[in-house]
Amino acid sequence: MMARILGNNPNVFSFRELHFFEELCSAPDLYKSLPSKKREELFARLIAVQRQGYMLVRSIDQRYLNEAHAVLPSTGVENSIGVYAAYLVYETKLQKKSIPCEQTPRNLQYLDEILTYYKDDVRVVAMLRDPRDILLSQKRKWRRK
Repeated sequence: MMARILGNNPNVFSFRELHFFEELCSAPDLYKSLPSKKREELFARLIAVQRQGYMLVRSIDQRYLNEAHAVLPSTGVENSIGVYAAYLVYETKLQKKSIPCEQTPRNLQYLDEILTYYKDDVRVVAMLRDPRDILLSQKRKWRRK
């Protein structure tokens, strides 16, 4: 809900939950150099998660690999966190917006890594909720679509 509220700003693009830090890359590997093929696969997986939904991605579609192959070399990134940052910028610009808003709740556990990489270019909104409210918000989620 918070991402939807922030997304009402015409400059903000709200991503789906990408689950980058806990699912696609581990903290010790964030700054390790990756071969270009691995970088492209990671970029393509981020595209797939955003466009199809985290639960629906089984394999990476060739069109996403082609898109990653076309876009990624111009970014000059060499590591996982660079791929993640480049993807956020790429998709946000594709949506004709200027501020990416990534909303994966578990990103809070990786706050040190995020703040270290982005330095002054990041804002964090941490919302504390009563667990009963979380359950209530999920009750009719299936009807939204």
